Amino acid sequence: MIGILETKGFAAAMAAAEKILENKSIRLLKIEKIGGGLITLFFSGDTLELNSAFKDGIRYGRSVGEIVGLYIVNKNFEQVEEFLEINQYKSASRLLTNQTINQTSYKPAAKILDKESSTKNKKVPDSSATIQRLRKEAFANPKTTSQLEPDLDELEKKKSQEINLNKIELLNVQEMRRFARKVKGFPIQGREISRANRKELLNYFKDLK
Repeated sequence: MIGILETKGFAAAMAAAEKILENKSIRLLKIEKIGGGLITLFFSGDTLELNSAFKDGIRYGRSVGEIVGLYIVNKNFEQVEEFLEINQYKSASRLLTNQTINQTSYKPAAKILDKESSTKNKKVPDSSATIQRLRKEAFANPKTTSQLEPDLDELEKKKSQEINLNKIELLNVQEMRRFARKVKGFPIQGREISRANRKELLNYFKDLK
């Protein structure tokens, strides 16, 4: 089987080759300088061994340079191996085209790396779900501006109890008149309440206190 690794820069090619050839069952057939800084390395070996060694070689090569791509051919082409040893080609792609090799496995370098690396990545929580949850919690106990104002109905229910001047002072004149009409023993009644301004009404409430 043939494995073809393409790098950008000689340092990356040598680093990758050194790591790949740690596997004694793999043989380096050829190193070719294509142009534009691209280096192509041709290896032969068992398909599984090539896949495993290429993963390590890619990691090692990337530490010093750039890995462009790779090809793993899952068929045994002895004639091609011999051809590589005695002839010169300018690119790996031209070699594959001219020899009509049925390429059964091609992946960018980034994709041949362990699939475990992608599965190890933790799933990022869905921010939209978090927002929806927070919104639901907020609307379960809605707070409006009316809650910041004194509860007039509550005051009316407690009209027979001690008057809370702190709450009354927060009422506007209309609310104060309405409440005054419901308070037993309020100093003024009827139209007098309607004519009284806010300050006058507040003084009457203070007198009740």
